[in-house]
Amino acid sequence: MRTLAAGLVAGLFSVVAVAQDAGGPGPGKKDAPDPKAPAVDKDKADKAAPARRRVANAAAMLPAILRKVQFNDVPLSDVFDQLAERARVNIVVRWNQLNAAGVEATTPVTLEVEGQTFGKVLRIVMEEVAQPDDPLAYRADDQMILISSARDINSRMVTRVYDILDVVLPEDTNAYFASGTQVSYIQTLLPRVAPGAAAQQPIIGTIDTGVRIDFGVERDEDEPTPEELRQQIQDLIDVIQTTIEPDTWAINGGPGVIRAFRNTLVIRNSQFVHQQIAASGILP
Repeated sequence: MRTLAAGLVAGLFSVVAVAQDAGGPGPGKKDAPDPKAPAVDKDKADKAAPARRRVANAAAMLPAILRKVQFNDVPLSDVFDQLAERARVNIVVRWNQLNAAGVEATTPVTLEVEGQTFGKVLRIVMEEVAQPDDPLAYRADDQMILISSARDINSRMVTRVYDILDVVLPEDTNAYFASGTQVSYIQTLLPRVAPGAAAQQPIIGTIDTGVRIDFGVERDEDEPTPEELRQQIQDLIDVIQTTIEPDTWAINGGPGVIRAFRNTLVIRNSQFVHQQIAASGILP
């Protein structure tokens, strides 16, 4: 029996610290400023905590396992610097947004965790320093990890597609997802001529709408029926909309939406909500 369920396996690997370059000015010496360099308006410059060197895709490093992370009253800005070095990614902090949320670069962080993912450590640090009614969040892509207030991050809607085969189907199930109910329509008329008579033969076409779940071969008795699978998908959507930031979904007056399509859920919501979905373990 051919298995069509496709799983998503996150790789676990350790990230080691990167040593600093040996080059640079000697002890007690500073590089002379370049007189041709443009002036920088420090009031407008957005302070950041970038890694010394970036060699990794920032978003791809979030599931990386950090062996041990320990801070003892370390300023938050230094914490972000050290985590950027450990994961070898760029971390950019919108300090103006954090300051507005009551978080300063000098806010001390005390933390000790082992065997957690890089993304989980970031969330723990942000929860440690954030105000109860003004959480922090991050947005990650291949270039950098941007840390800001949740309100700032949530101002940008993001659409992601989640594979749900492994969630709603047991292993070795022959079911597959199609696009929906078939609707027939007249595609064209084909002239037909016979001795003493003429007519037109309609050519019927079909289109698919909604969501349909079919079985590619004869269904085993212990496999769920299409109706049961449809209900499982709806139950999954209901769980997400009632447990993950409920006020952000369209059914509750928010902007977020979830749609089932083939073997996936297409979800449009803020980056913060996607982070909560990932952290919940509801979807792979």
